[in-house]
Amino acid sequence: MSELFSKHPAHQILLQFPYMDRLNRSQLSKVIYKASYRDCNDFYIGKTKRRLYYRKTEHFKALAKHDHSSALADHVKTTGHNIKWDHFDILASGKSDYHYEIKETLFIQELQPALNANVSSENLLLNY
Repeated sequence: MSELFSKHPAHQILLQFPYMDRLNRSQLSKVIYKASYRDCNDFYIGKTKRRLYYRKTEHFKALAKHDHSSALADHVKTTGHNIKWDHFDILASGKSDYHYEIKETLFIQELQPALNANVSSENLLLNY
């Protein structure tokens, strides 16, 4: 095995192991996500530092507890629509908190989701 590592560059070694374990969507962290509904075209753009699974769980708990900590849950309560719990789209990820907050801001400004009460996470100063 040591011969393999001494004779081949790193990228060639990686080619020998094409089936690396990959995290599923819900295990990813520092992501910007898009949550949609089965019954309408409304959607929500959010971000989480933690694994997406935990953020989805918070939305679900807000729905069960009838609190107003989740725009997704509020929409379900007022319309009766169904969230696509099994399919939150990952729009982007960030390397740092600031990096992914900027990305969330840009997605909210570009896509203008009806369910986002906040216009952005970060105030952007654009120089033209």
